Amino acid sequence: MIKPQFTLLLCDDDAHELAQLRHDLRLITGATVYSAANGIDAALAITRHQPDIAFIDLVLPGMDALGIMRYLSDTHPPHMPRIIIMIEPGQQAAARQAMTLGACMVVEKRELTRERLSAILRRAQTAQQPLPPDAEARLHKLLLELGMPRHLDGFNYITQAVLMALSEPYLLDNFSKYLYPAVARRYNTTTGCVERSIRHAIEAAWAHIALDVLQREFGNTIDSDRGKPTNAEFIARIADKLRHGGEYLPGGD
Repeated sequence: MIKPQFTLLLCDDDAHELAQLRHDLRLITGATVYSAANGIDAALAITRHQPDIAFIDLVLPGMDALGIMRYLSDTHPPHMPRIIIMIEPGQQAAARQAMTLGACMVVEKRELTRERLSAILRRAQTAQQPLPPDAEARLHKLLLELGMPRHLDGFNYITQAVLMALSEPYLLDNFSKYLYPAVARRYNTTTGCVERSIRHAIEAAWAHIALDVLQREFGNTIDSDRGKPTNAEFIARIADKLRHGGEYLPGGD
């Protein structure tokens, strides 16, 4: 089921393939479909039209798909679409690089039958979970109530990690492979720095708040030897609280 006001962006410099894909997607979804024939126009269209999903050919004039991904990472558009990279046989190496830059999935153009397109759209929509408008403010409130110092880099990294995890839950499947690199790209730093800063921020929070509050919120994830959750446990627990509307308040759950 396609959501109301669903929008798509297509980018391909082959006019015939672009027209065919646009026709098929309109037939399947009834959605608004924007199109671009080069990478520069595609990057600008993502900012202007804020599509839900963007199908982008890997090789494009002006700016290729990898360049578009880097541009979006640097400019932080108001709404980041789920990006699907379209490739030809033999382009798997570049496709893997696209995934590390944040692409939702990679598909071979020859596989884009209507049936396959329907499955891709269902998967992409399921993966994308829009954030509530007050998510960041609520998250900051939770972290401050936990005693986490606002000035620490880890505070910002945790904020970004939780918001990303709420929008794209698959990031929680592997912190080292997905989440830390995604946060590092956003802040132009290293994955090691992100991991260490988050660890430091959690330890600082642990030193500033009553243990009974932390045990109530993290009781079944606390390591009895260390007395504090891992980075993954902490971020996953806070994401779960925000997802279900909970707050870190005395007596609340």
